[in-house]
Amino acid sequence: MIYGHGDDGYCTDVNIVADFSTNVWYGAESEPLVRFLQKRIPMILHYPEPNADSFAFAVSEFHGVGEDSVLVGNGETELIYLIAQAFRGADTVIFIPSYSEYADACEMHGHKVSYQHYGTEIKPNDGKLVIIGNPNNPNGKLMHREQIVSILETSPERVLVVDEAFIDFTIGNNSVVDLVEKYNNLIVVRSMTNKFAIPGLRLGYMVANPELVNRVKRFAYPWRVNVLAVEAGKFLLQRKESLSGSLLTMFQRKENLQSAILRIKGYEPKSSDTTFFLVKCAFDVDHLKEWLLERHGILIRSCSNFKGLSSHYFRLNTLNEKRNAMLVEALELYAQENRQSNGVK
Repeated sequence: MIYGHGDDGYCTDVNIVADFSTNVWYGAESEPLVRFLQKRIPMILHYPEPNADSFAFAVSEFHGVGEDSVLVGNGETELIYLIAQAFRGADTVIFIPSYSEYADACEMHGHKVSYQHYGTEIKPNDGKLVIIGNPNNPNGKLMHREQIVSILETSPERVLVVDEAFIDFTIGNNSVVDLVEKYNNLIVVRSMTNKFAIPGLRLGYMVANPELVNRVKRFAYPWRVNVLAVEAGKFLLQRKESLSGSLLTMFQRKENLQSAILRIKGYEPKSSDTTFFLVKCAFDVDHLKEWLLERHGILIRSCSNFKGLSSHYFRLNTLNEKRNAMLVEALELYAQENRQSNGVK
């Protein structure tokens, strides 16, 4: 799905004053990275490393794994497509609702895809490839480590792909990267985009045992990752904590935002283990999205194109108090204008 994701403000001339549509981390400090990259602009006059090896080494040091257990990608999404290509034609299980590119990548490469609702149990004979978001997008739900270990151990011949793009948006140490050396059937995919708010640079990586890495790597073409992305990745890994905002603060803001929305008749925020969450509403979301954008310059993520959801769901990321309050006020106004026509009492 090329189009239809969040952060689609490019589709309008309206000035967006508050973008709740993307899951990019709101509290990231970008100025140190901008200054760092400004000094490295001349590097674009030369080819980048063919396989982003220096960043792969930095990742291996960061996670305490061998360099041959890391493959860098031009964003996490590219790695999802490479994995799908490496397992072309596989029987694959995907949970719904989930990131649409899982299914698109698998269908492109001839997988026999079966869908299960998020939270249902995977049986030992279900699929030779299983892809899960952890935490999952768009509902922000987290699958605990014990569940992942159970999936790995019940079917050692089945490969489990765990997408940890938003793992830093959860409280506690929930990553399973450390398990790749124990389980040969585990691939963990990580994103630099969301945590550090650099979606325009496109940078991600996967960690797995060397055999799985080589299976995927053979489909990768040279110079996929540009030189500024490589430099940014090394810079950010060295300063991971110092450039991040307070997770506890963001969670408190999320809880305050959900409570405020819940008080408005017609909206039902759903529980989430992350700073983003789903809202079920009594109104047509596509109309609500257009109204919020045109009347208030507010952008939300309609979830009408997520398999397993309907046109009555939208997703919100947590911003600061001022923008959150702006959204709540606008949602209240919309509800007041549309309750009667939608039968909301």
